[in-house]
Amino acid sequence: MNPIEKIGAYDLIVTLIPGLILAEALRTAGVPIVSSEALAAYGVTSYILGLLASRAGSLLVSKIAKRFRSGPSETDWYGTFVAAEKADPKIQTLVQVANGYRSLCGGVVVYFGVLASWGIAEAIGLKDPLRMHLAVAALGILFFVSYVKQNNYISERTKANKGG
Repeated sequence: MNPIEKIGAYDLIVTLIPGLILAEALRTAGVPIVSSEALAAYGVTSYILGLLASRAGSLLVSKIAKRFRSGPSETDWYGTFVAAEKADPKIQTLVQVANGYRSLCGGVVVYFGVLASWGIAEAIGLKDPLRMHLAVAALGILFFVSYVKQNNYISERTKANKGG
């Protein structure tokens, strides 16, 4: 099966499209990004940037967005969500679209974060190998926190499906 055929709608909307937009925005801003002519490498880079945008959206943007919501508390919400999702398949589509918007917002956060850190690194004279080490460390922390959050989400969903 062609790798493109394996990409589901969720991955396309929540990860790949925001990653492509972020890659182009960073490239246009002068941040070195793999050339779009090297299609496979550019696709992988865009996907990773999309994951970064998605995680920034999940960890940062969603926290900010919760301040603007009125509704049930977090503990009441999840059990209600799982029951509603079973009863109304349209909810999955709505969640997918909402997560797409969240990833795009996360991409904006990442964009300005990269530009700020790039500018600071330039201003204080950090050399490329050290920049890369710091970037990889930051990504490692981000993806570890995301892993913990995802496992907690799986645990909550399992409890909600078991009825408590």
